[in-house]
Order: sequence, then structure tokens, then C-alpha cells
Amino acid sequence: MSPVLAANETFCEQFMKEGRITAKLTHPHLMTVHDIGSYNGIYYLASEFCPRDTARAHGWIEYR
Repeated sequence: MSPVLAANETFCEQFMKEGRITAKLTHPHLMTVHDIGSYNGIYYLASEFCPRDTARAHGWIEYR
């Protein structure tokens, strides 16, 4: 998360709330969220790795 967004308390609360909700979801078309949190004021979301070619092959992402 950018420092500008991290300075916005409302944004950080929403980020954490949505991250916790997303971490509970399981679906073949969603990347699994393994962890969400903050460390020394730096917010993060750790998810499973999805190779670029995999996303493109499934048509999930279009590259220009």
C-alpha cells in the first residue's frame, strides 16, 4: 500500500476489513489470501502466486 493511502485511517480500516472477508472465500477463479496485516505501519496482503501466463491463458487478464 502506498504511504499516502496508509496515512488514511479510514482507508486502512476498510483494507483490513475487506482483506479478512476475502481471506474466507474459496473459489477456483479467486486467488487465495494467506495473510493480511500491517507491520510497523506498512500494510500488506499475501496471496497465492498466479503466474502471468496462467492468468492470460484462462482469459482472466488481457494485456495490451
